[in-house]
Parts: sequence; structure tokens; C-alpha cells
Amino acid sequence: MTVQIEKTGKGECVIIPKDILEKARMKVSDSLNLQVVNGMIILSNSNIHKTLEERVAANGGKFETIPPLDWKS
Repeated sequence: MTVQIEKTGKGECVIIPKDILEKARMKVSDSLNLQVVNGMIILSNSNIHKTLEERVAANGGKFETIPPLDWKS
């Protein structure tokens, strides 16, 4: 598929068709990682495949656990 880079305000954009977003499991307002590798622009969902340590760090280093339930009460 070929798309075109367009001018928008102070930057540029590429319109990603809805079916492509669905196949990539992405949606409007998702946070994406943006990389350039060997002259290619790569977008990846920033919420996928994070380790527990990465998720805790993204939460300001806070990790809260839920106390165990007392099933006998």
C-alpha cells in the first residue's frame, strides 16, 4: 500500500487506513514508539510486551498489591 506524507499545521502526517490500524491492533489515541531503522519508519504500540519492571517504572516506580482475601469470613 502506498500512502502520501501531507502537511498539517506545523508538521506532517500520514493517514493510516482503519483496516491497517485494526490489523496492527492500534486505535486512535494509542501511544506509539517511533523508530527509524535502515531508512524505514517503524511504529509500534508502546503498551505491548512491557516487562513488569517497565510498567512499574512508567507508573512512577509505584507497585501496589491487593491484600489477600480472607475466604473464611
